[in-house]
Amino acid sequence: DWSDRPDGSRRSGRSDRSDGSRRRGRSKKKKKKKKKKKKKKKKKSDGSRRRGRSDWSDRPDGSRRSGRGATGASGPTGAAGLTGATGATGPANGLNAYGGLYSTAPQTLNLTLGGTTQIPLATAGPVKNATYVPANSIVVANPGTYEINYSTTLTAALATTITLAVRVNGVNVPSATISRALAVGTSSLFNGSTIVTLTAGSAVDLALSALLAVGITLGSGVNATLTVKQLD
Repeated sequence: DWSDRPDGSRRSGRSDRSDGSRRRGRSKKKKKKKKKKKKKKKKKSDGSRRRGRSDWSDRPDGSRRSGRGATGASGPTGAAGLTGATGATGPANGLNAYGGLYSTAPQTLNLTLGGTTQIPLATAGPVKNATYVPANSIVVANPGTYEINYSTTLTAALATTITLAVRVNGVNVPSATISRALAVGTSSLFNGSTIVTLTAGSAVDLALSALLAVGITLGSGVNATLTVKQLD
């Protein structure tokens, strides 16, 4: 802070105070530093902090909150998308095979000693993958597991034991064979249900037998039924 005097000597850059004492002149570097410090303390014109400050301000309760505004309302729902491709066809439902026969005509059957007599079933019901030939029988077309339901109401002219059997190809099905001692003139109901495995072309029918030769009467109304349906 020294400058040259007119006579070539050095002089101090200090100026005199009013009381005659000297005072030191401040350098430009220190003034610049103070100016820079003042600039750091200033805020931007939009009210936000300058560099080095976060965008968080204090809430009244002392916690921090974002300087961002509230979330706006949701926009309208967009248009529905395109319809997807059709899925694969599911498994077929319903029964694969069935059939049914029944009788409504009053009739008398004469059973012979040691013989078997087929029960006439003159009326046919709906059928699928089966036939009613030969007569009074249901013949299945598909091999598989079948449910068989049967019933008959009858009266014996003599007291004796009567056997009702579901037959497959002329052979009694053990689970569908009923034997019962009947009194004279007493009506009796024979009925049941069973599940059996049948081969293609199996013929199912109903048959009666007795320990004595005897007349059996089937009454009025539905007096005998036979149905089959494939389960698997």
